Amino acid sequence: MPVPGCVDTPVRPEPFDSGLAPVRPERSEAESKGARSRARAWIAAAAAAGVLVAGAYAALFWSLDALPFQDVPNHLSRAVILADLLFHGGARFGDAFTLRLGPAPYLLADLSLAGLVERLGPYAAGRLWVVVTWASLPAAVAGYLRLRRYRPSSIAVATLVAFYLGTDWTFMAGFQAYRLSVAETLLALAAWQRFLESGRPRWWLAYAACVALGYLTHLSAVLMTGVAAAVTGLLALGGRRAPFLRVAAGAVPLLAAVGWEVASAHGEVAPGVALYDPLLLKLKRTVSLFHRYEYRFDVPLCALFAGVLAVLARGGRSRRRRNERAVAAVALAAAYLALYDATPLAHGYVAWIDCRALPFVPLFLLFAALALAEESGRSARRAIALALLLAAGNAALLRAHLVPANQHMRELRALASRVPRGSFFLPVATHRNDHATNPFLHFGSFATIEADAITPYLFAGGVTRYLERRGWERLGPSEFWYQERRGGPFLGWEMTVAGWSFPYLLWEKPFDPSGGPFVPVRLLAENGAAALYQVAW
Repeated sequence: MPVPGCVDTPVRPEPFDSGLAPVRPERSEAESKGARSRARAWIAAAAAAGVLVAGAYAALFWSLDALPFQDVPNHLSRAVILADLLFHGGARFGDAFTLRLGPAPYLLADLSLAGLVERLGPYAAGRLWVVVTWASLPAAVAGYLRLRRYRPSSIAVATLVAFYLGTDWTFMAGFQAYRLSVAETLLALAAWQRFLESGRPRWWLAYAACVALGYLTHLSAVLMTGVAAAVTGLLALGGRRAPFLRVAAGAVPLLAAVGWEVASAHGEVAPGVALYDPLLLKLKRTVSLFHRYEYRFDVPLCALFAGVLAVLARGGRSRRRRNERAVAAVALAAAYLALYDATPLAHGYVAWIDCRALPFVPLFLLFAALALAEESGRSARRAIALALLLAAGNAALLRAHLVPANQHMRELRALASRVPRGSFFLPVATHRNDHATNPFLHFGSFATIEADAITPYLFAGGVTRYLERRGWERLGPSEFWYQERRGGPFLGWEMTVAGWSFPYLLWEKPFDPSGGPFVPVRLLAENGAAALYQVAW
């Protein structure tokens, strides 16, 4: 009933400020179907592109039959020796080496590669092992993020970026066991973090198994896992997400691995003093893993990686402290950077100790950026596009360098096969580095694979204490002596001593006659890549 003197007007409610984004008008059914169809098409296209890029990496590495990765031929020759000792009673190398099996670092990787050598032959096994080593990081990244409950789109971005991060300087230098240990460390951390959340024994057992596998692959895995377990355990204690006893349980497998190593090594591994880089050089080497080739190519790839991080991490600042996954990832990145700063470059004959922590820094920065992107609800399309471009550009750069290097290594392998069977010889690498690594440094290992010949530079003894030399010692100059021009009378004496034990010289071309040989020799064979000499006394 109308009230006299009042105008009946409609009442408009005051808008309620909920702090949320305004509600958009509902889409029609046709518009929704179209959006879903476009999203599915985008996902399918990105997945197809990712598979093609992964296939390009695998095809490239499989095509490199001469294995132009600095230390890889040496690792393969050791696997050939192990395969002979394990499966053929030492018919080829039993007079020169003794096998003493027991739990030790490097053993798992060496036995795996030796099994492939026995099954596939040395060069097919070597190529497959390179592919496995590269693929271990993308697979571990995907597994880690899956266990940490990241979205499929985030896993896709990280896997594509791992194609690039998995080919850093340590990969090009042929540190294969170490590269596998990085993957095992990630899986150990994923299992550990699930155990902190739930307290279920199965996750502790998975964590302990990963620690054991990491120890048998590379000793650094124990240290890297210990740092990660300590950081995440302290964060869980501080946030009251796990009791003290649960956190303390993480130390048990780590202490067991360290105790076994101390007891079995008897203090014999890497005696000597620790060497540290000057401060400025240490700071410069912080980004050294990204430098493999020309700066004009490596820098744009680094910029693309930084672009992926920037696209993912923008916005969401007010909630960063409450994002547990982001906080943990940033803390881990900072801890590994501090570990790099605190550890020496070398200790005794063990080198590149500090850089073992560096690959984890960009990985955990990437994981933190992904956690922030998920919190803000942003689309991952731009990040996926940049990650695809990064992975494809990196593959093109690798191909441009590795294919020519492989051709040179084929020629070196051809002459190495002509070293007299079962002899002792001294290889001399003369090529300068291909920027940050030298893919030809251990070309002499092909003579071990092809002709059962023995070089002093074979990785045996020391940290690989399960494979010992029998009846001979490593004599001769450093494998870097010619490249670093360490000439002079002392080197002449050293080469003379080497000539008594190694009557053959395998000399890479080109070489400067003033740089050697320092002993009388006669030419036995040569090609465009190297020359084979016999010491003439």
